[in-house]
Amino acid sequence: MVEHISDRELEYLKDGDFLLLQINYDKAIKEGKSDFEIHHSGFEGSPHFEKHIRQFAFQNNLSYDLQGVYIKFHIL
Repeated sequence: MVEHISDRELEYLKDGDFLLLQINYDKAIKEGKSDFEIHHSGFEGSPHFEKHIRQFAFQNNLSYDLQGVYIKFHIL
């Protein structure tokens, strides 16, 4: 069964995805790291998290790997 997600819910999920990414990115920069990772469960319920990750990575000059349990980011 397909569950309908309202535009408002979708915007909330998008904002949540970007906030999660931004917090982890800022922490890595502050600690002088060249990479960071986020567990897939952090995006649970977000139907377009891959699109959001791709957009965030492009905006912040990151490479990323979606394979495995963790999404790994490398700061270029």
